[in-house]
Amino acid sequence: MFRYFLLFAIFSVHYVYAKTCIVIGDSHSSGVRSGFGHVFTGELNAQSGYDVISYSFSGSRPKNWAKKWKGSRVCKRAFCNNFIVKKNGARQRQYSTQRLEKSFPQLRGKSFVEFIFTSLHKNELDCIIFEQGDNDQGNETRFLLKELSRVMTMSGRQVSCFWVTPTWGESKHRVTAYRKLVTDKNKKRVIAKISKSVRENSNCTLIDSSNLKKQTLIDSTKPKSFTTDGLHLRAKAAKLWGSFAARRIADKLKLRDYSVYMSAIDNPTTTLNFQQTCKL
Repeated sequence: MFRYFLLFAIFSVHYVYAKTCIVIGDSHSSGVRSGFGHVFTGELNAQSGYDVISYSFSGSRPKNWAKKWKGSRVCKRAFCNNFIVKKNGARQRQYSTQRLEKSFPQLRGKSFVEFIFTSLHKNELDCIIFEQGDNDQGNETRFLLKELSRVMTMSGRQVSCFWVTPTWGESKHRVTAYRKLVTDKNKKRVIAKISKSVRENSNCTLIDSSNLKKQTLIDSTKPKSFTTDGLHLRAKAAKLWGSFAARRIADKLKLRDYSVYMSAIDNPTTTLNFQQTCKL
């Protein structure tokens, strides 16, 4: 009887203390040319029950989030000043990088990852998701993962981590060099590079997009799934990939939460801080 009461208590506290996943992304997440960010955050919220908050700006790369924040110098291209915040499938706020720094003075002198852990979501962070790799072609993955490791060690908080890889197709861009770069074959090379960095520098789970056709029926060789640049998914394809990636992560989170609950049930004499137990 006590076991059932304890299980009920833990599940009740799970809903009292809302769990939070943070997404750090580029233009796919910001929704400049793709609906992926809307679908992904909304679907992950629906599937897992977690609040899903996304921070992103077009053109961003891992080093932008791993280095100390420098306001407008984070990205020199004009469209990178559109810093987008989304929550559970809906846009919340839009900042310029200068305005963001003014709104959050605690950000100065910190990387954005450190800012998330120590200020912005200090008491409500359970998992972090990186949607990165397009703009650096996988070359900067390790920098962001090492910064995550440093911040988790410094803060004493361990959270679940996921990395969502790029979804390139075949580019029809007018610039020849661009068409040669953005191909399905090159995408797989970039994903292999990201995968290697994730294995060597973290315990993150890779959400691999190297075989979109098998996973989601999106054919990377067919232009109808992508905008002309070959990088961004059109609405239908974005919905398929966003839903698939969200379900994969939600399943992992549910399995993690279940193991925590069962551990508590199997050790009923252990003194529990329910909020910390639900947060791992």
